[in-house]
Amino acid sequence: MLAGNSKMITSSENIRAELINYIIYLQLMTSLSTEKYNVIRNPEMKTQLIECYELIEKIDCDSLLMKGEYIKKNFQVLADYFLKRYPLKKTINEIATEFNSFFKEGNNPFSTGIEYGWLESVMDIRAKRWPKDLPYQTKIGLGHHASYANNEDEFLLRDSFYTFLKAKQSYKNLLKLRDKLKEKEDKIESNFNKTAYDQLNLLKFNVSAYSRLTIISFYSFIECFVNTVGYNFYYRNKDILNERESEMLMGRKKDRFLQLEYKLEKFPTIIREDKKQIIFIKDEKQIKEPFKTFFTEYKNLRDASVHYAPLKEKIWYSPIDWKTKSEEFKNLSMDLALSFWKACYPESDGPEYLGKLAQKIHLELAEKRLHIDEEILINNS
Repeated sequence: MLAGNSKMITSSENIRAELINYIIYLQLMTSLSTEKYNVIRNPEMKTQLIECYELIEKIDCDSLLMKGEYIKKNFQVLADYFLKRYPLKKTINEIATEFNSFFKEGNNPFSTGIEYGWLESVMDIRAKRWPKDLPYQTKIGLGHHASYANNEDEFLLRDSFYTFLKAKQSYKNLLKLRDKLKEKEDKIESNFNKTAYDQLNLLKFNVSAYSRLTIISFYSFIECFVNTVGYNFYYRNKDILNERESEMLMGRKKDRFLQLEYKLEKFPTIIREDKKQIIFIKDEKQIKEPFKTFFTEYKNLRDASVHYAPLKEKIWYSPIDWKTKSEEFKNLSMDLALSFWKACYPESDGPEYLGKLAQKIHLELAEKRLHIDEEILINNS
C-alpha cells in the first residue's frame, strides 16, 4: 500500500514538473514573440499562463493524475505554434530548466535580456531573421523589448557617430555666429561686445569637447569590437581551442591583459582557417594604413585626452584642427574595424550586425538622435 502510494506521488510530481516546464517554455517564447502571442501585448495570455502555473502548483496528486494529460494537450496546441517556427535542438524540459536558472542570484532576463548564443544552442531561430553573424554574447530582449538585439560595440559605434555630428553641428554654429557678428560689427574685432565674445568661446569649447569625445568614443568602439570578435569566436569554439588560444581570445596572457595592438595581430591567426598573420603593427617595416596613423598618431592623442600629463601629446588645438582630427579618426577607425574583420573572415565583406560598417547607415542613425532633442524641445515649448 505504501509502495503503491509512493509511486503515485512520484508519477504525479513528474507530471507536475513537466507541465510547469511547458509553462516556462511558453513564457520564454511568448516573451520573445512580436506577434499576437506576445505576453506584453496580450495581457490575457499573460494572465492565463500565471493562472495555469498557480493551478498546477496547488492541484492535488489525484487530480493531477486524472487531468494531467488533458492539460498537457492544451499546452501542446499553443507550443506547436512555436515549435513549427523554431524547431528544438534540446527538449522543452531542458530549455525550461536552463531558462529558469537565469533568474537565480537576483538576475532578471526581462531587464537584461538573454544571450543570443544560448537561444541558438537550444532552438533553430533562423525564422527571426537576425543577422547571421550576430555575436554569441549579444543580448536578446524579452517582453517590451521583444526581439531587439543589443551589444556593447554597437552602442559605442552609435555614440561615436553621434558625438561626431555634434562636433560638426557646433562648428557650423560657430561659423554662423562668427559671420553674423562680423557683418553686424562691420568686421571690427574691437567692437565685439563681451557677450558675443563669450558666445564664440563657448562654441569653440563645444567643438573641441565633442571632437575629443569623438576620438575617445571611436577608440573605445575599436577596443570593444575587437574584444567582441574574440569573445564570440571563443564561445562558439571553446571545445576545440587549446588553452593558449582560449586565454588569448578572452583578452589575457599569463594573467595579464593584452594590448589592443597584440589582439589585432593575433586574433585573426586563431580565427582564420589558414592561421595566417595578416595585420602587422609592432613591425615598423610591415605596418600599413590605417593601422600606422591610428597607432603612431591618434593613440597618443586619445591617451592624452583620457589621462593628460604635460609630457604627453598636446590636447590644445583650434576648433578647426579638432574638427579635422575627429573626422579623420572616424574614417581611420571604420577602415581599421573593417580591415580587422576581413583579416578574421576573408570571405565576408563586413559584419552584418553592424551594417557592414557602412558609414552612411550610422550617420543616418546619428542624424535621428541629433534631431530628436530638437523635436522634443519644439513640441514641449
